[in-house]
Amino acid sequence: MNYKTLTACVALAAALIAAPFAAATAQTMDQRVERLEKMIEGMQDQLLRARGELNKITSGKKGGVVRTDGEDIKLSTTGGGIRLKSDNGNSFQFSGRIMFDYDFFDDIFSENDTEESEGEFRRTRLTARGSVKKDWKYAMVVNIDDQDESADINTAYIEYAGFKPLTFRVGKFKEPFSLERLTSSKWISAIERSMLIDALESGAGNLGSGQPDLGGIQVSGYYKDMNHLNWALGVFDDGSEDADGEDNYAVTGRIALSPHFSDDHFLHLGAAYSMRDIEGEVKYESRLGVHEATRKYESGGIYADDAEQLGLEAAYVRGPFSLQAEYMDVSVDGGTVDTGETEIEHGDLDFDGYYMQAAYTLTGETRGYKTRGAVFDKVKPAGSMGAWELVARYEDIDADNDEAGTSPDAEKIVLGVNWYVNRNVKFMLNYID
Repeated sequence: MNYKTLTACVALAAALIAAPFAAATAQTMDQRVERLEKMIEGMQDQLLRARGELNKITSGKKGGVVRTDGEDIKLSTTGGGIRLKSDNGNSFQFSGRIMFDYDFFDDIFSENDTEESEGEFRRTRLTARGSVKKDWKYAMVVNIDDQDESADINTAYIEYAGFKPLTFRVGKFKEPFSLERLTSSKWISAIERSMLIDALESGAGNLGSGQPDLGGIQVSGYYKDMNHLNWALGVFDDGSEDADGEDNYAVTGRIALSPHFSDDHFLHLGAAYSMRDIEGEVKYESRLGVHEATRKYESGGIYADDAEQLGLEAAYVRGPFSLQAEYMDVSVDGGTVDTGETEIEHGDLDFDGYYMQAAYTLTGETRGYKTRGAVFDKVKPAGSMGAWELVARYEDIDADNDEAGTSPDAEKIVLGVNWYVNRNVKFMLNYID
């Protein structure tokens, strides 16, 4: 009840008080007293209800703010999940994603040399993240596999940012390698990441995937006044061991900067390097951009001793137009296997590739970008009909396997249309050749 309603109640009460006196000549004194008592009881009920509504109005429960006996808490659902944030820097957010794919592909993608079609829940994930006193942050992402009817921890880490501009992170998270790999799967421009990223994820067991089984420790820095300079360096362990029982590990670093000429006009430049101590079989495979395809690009395998990865990345955004490109080179040194009778030396494996991508938003929106972290973010539709985006991409990957004496090569063209219905719903259509 607001103040206008309260005023109406008082006016009604005054009218009810006056009514008995208007009929005083027709009533006896006892009748008037009995009628007045009933009216007073009704007025008391009305005033009690008005007082309760008035207390709600003046108690501060307004503007989406929930008042508690302790700290004030703000509740928000605008980001697609549920977020609670307090005045002293504590926060908690719960969200998720559902991605469903349906693929039609011909015999080039099929081991059976037939046309096929397959549907799947590509990703179904639940995410919980938050902060404690602003400097401590945490995140956990659980991936649910519908086909295997299983679940696993995709991401889980704790982060401390109390020594600005440095940030320390420990747990399971992506290695700082590749712009497209670090960009969330929710906001990449094509349905699948490039063949290059797909091949790296398959290489060297889990090392090479950017998402180790066990985890790692990383230190990073961000400098806003130096053209949004970002750097990160970490040591990662995939949980596997070599023949001597020692852990396989990788040391991976990335540096990137993004000069901003305006909010919707900026440049991105980056480089990454990874030194990987690996003992075991290494090969690279790619599904050629169709996740349900059964025929893959294969580099052939070798017995490796160690590997090096170099990545270069660049992007340019001006209004609704964006360009994005990456180049990667991988050198795998062949190892030596002692059979007890003789030592067998294996040949080397070199793998490289690149992609170039152009995108244009027909409705005028600019691709989102996170300056802290140097990765792309969501497209935010400006109108009620959402945002429409056109995408074109060219990719090439090539391997040189000394062990097998082969040099398999693959090229791919992707044409796509994306419809961002709102900030949380997105439809994508890709044609792949």
